[in-house]
Amino acid sequence: MQIKKENNYAFIDFQNLIKGVESLEWRIDFKKFLNYLKSKYKVTKAILFIGYIKKNESIYSYLKQIGYGIVFKETVYIDNRLKANIDVDLAVTVMLNLNVFDEAVIISGDGDFKILVDLLLERNKFKIALVPAIDRASILIKRAVKGNIASISTLRNLISDSGNEKGPHGDAPS
Repeated sequence: MQIKKENNYAFIDFQNLIKGVESLEWRIDFKKFLNYLKSKYKVTKAILFIGYIKKNESIYSYLKQIGYGIVFKETVYIDNRLKANIDVDLAVTVMLNLNVFDEAVIISGDGDFKILVDLLLERNKFKIALVPAIDRASILIKRAVKGNIASISTLRNLISDSGNEKGPHGDAPS
């Protein structure tokens, strides 16, 4: 009997991930992070949801080159802050691909994803939520995931940028 290979997708709130890790004073090496997702959670596709900023084109090219899918969101200025509100785009993309993947890895500590996690759990399509830091994640997401949560901050030694990575550290919308 042949064992079915897992086909899990990672849906990544780029801003939440970048800002969360930077608040802990380190940076992610996105190549190492993708390899970790593939190895640990059997992720076959990792999709970043990013607010588009023209001057970050080289960052986007690098991320595509190393294997990420990218969904761009138009950015706007609100109260002199660059915003990209990707939450709905991420949730809709997950639901549109529900029959394509086995389980979803949601990478965000944002409580707005509670309803998405609830729907994924109902359909046995939820793997885990990876949050930048457990103590900084929304209580809503922590309650929703029913213990299926891990902190990216504990992976620092495995996935941190040693200063050699060409990847994402440009301006990012909030």
